Amino acid sequence: MSRANPAIMPFSRINFSLPATNFMGKANSNRFAMGEFTSLDPFAEDGEWQNAAIITFQNVYEDLEAEDNIFAADAEVDLLSFGFKFGWNYLYFHATERVSLDFRYPQQLFDLFDPTVDLHGQDISVSGTDLSLLHYREYGLTFARKIIPSLTVGVTAKYLYGMEAVRMDNMNIEFLSDPSQPFLLFRGGGEI
Repeated sequence: MSRANPAIMPFSRINFSLPATNFMGKANSNRFAMGEFTSLDPFAEDGEWQNAAIITFQNVYEDLEAEDNIFAADAEVDLLSFGFKFGWNYLYFHATERVSLDFRYPQQLFDLFDPTVDLHGQDISVSGTDLSLLHYREYGLTFARKIIPSLTVGVTAKYLYGMEAVRMDNMNIEFLSDPSQPFLLFRGGGEI
């Protein structure tokens, strides 16, 4: 909590977390919610489940924008964090691994997953797809002090250590299918 507001002090005098005991992840999209996929009944008959899955897919597919759809995901894992109080002061350190993904795609990309479309013997070309992936480590040191019982001030200094960054803009992806083979061949390109 002190990462969101450095003036917040925990109730305990000492606190720490072991590696990977604190994990946070989130994902979002501009056109569909994960609940649309998780609402399917896993105990339904095969035919009922398949029909429900097709209807769910078609509803999601129809809601997508023609060109600019977004899927974003973030994750963070604590490598180590600890803090302690002394008097009216609080000192806190954390090292956190962070990953951020941003994927922009056209509606046409979903043609590959549409169960009602037979792709056998057809070629599909998708352009205008962007991918951004960022991986870095964050080291932070927070100091907080109570001025009066109802007023606390705090400050955090951070060092960000970049590890990997990938950015691909306007990718052109082609899926080529051979009528005699049951799978698609992939060929792609773009600006990196």
